[in-house]
Amino acid sequence: DDDEDSGVSCLAWLGGMMAALACVVHVVAKAGFEAWQIKQVCLLGDWEREGISATVLRDGREVRVPSVDVVVGDVVCLHAGDLIPADGVLMHGISIIVDEHSVAVVE
Repeated sequence: DDDEDSGVSCLAWLGGMMAALACVVHVVAKAGFEAWQIKQVCLLGDWEREGISATVLRDGREVRVPSVDVVVGDVVCLHAGDLIPADGVLMHGISIIVDEHSVAVVE
């Protein structure tokens, strides 16, 4: 009977430890994700403060606009050395190489 009780208490202890570990992992993961989001927003703010601009096609003409003003539907014209101001679809390109180290993701 004592063996059964010790087995049950061992399982209860193990279950409690697993629940505590799950809570710790959740809290750490959430804090890490929030820190990452803050960093991404700061990077976006840097683009705005530094006046980084993009060339887009509007009304059939190439127009230079602040990168934060690039909107859905804009066609962005990229040249060597340009920063990619937004997510998008590559419509045409020759010998494209992208340095993804400077790519910022904002959810």
